[in-house]
Amino acid sequence: MKLPNVPETIVRRNFFFFNAVFALAAFIVDQLVKWFVLTSPKPLVSGDVLFLHYSVSPSINQAFAFSIPAPTWAIYAIVLPILAVVLFLWRHAIKGGRLSSFAIAMVIAGAVGNLVDRLRLGGVVDYMEIVLGNVTWSSFNLADVLIVGGAIAWMYAHSQKSVDPSW
Repeated sequence: MKLPNVPETIVRRNFFFFNAVFALAAFIVDQLVKWFVLTSPKPLVSGDVLFLHYSVSPSINQAFAFSIPAPTWAIYAIVLPILAVVLFLWRHAIKGGRLSSFAIAMVIAGAVGNLVDRLRLGGVVDYMEIVLGNVTWSSFNLADVLIVGGAIAWMYAHSQKSVDPSW
């Protein structure tokens, strides 16, 4: 939706500013939650809901996404170029609409949160674990949720281009 009598560059700058503030806030919340779970008694919460068992207990995951084992140098060799591409896309996603640029801000916040963990602690702080029957899903954190949610939202925004990408 275009605002009357407002130059497009101002609207884009405002989208970028809002998304940058959101990304920074999401990054800070992610780091605060990780600090909280690392400094609290273990496990913080554990229980069962229907056929799922959940646990909130921190661990340092030195593996790659979804706990795939990989040497540290390979993780950086993959993550840093992808983050650079995502940062490049972010500046151009504003033209794609609000949802597209917001989705990329989510991915950036999560990626930077996990990257800071790797640099600071040698691995990512994961704290949420879900067990379904005898199957344990990988542990994850808020940054992982931001990355996956942002990627899904970005794909959705681009699949809806012909409808209205700026809602």
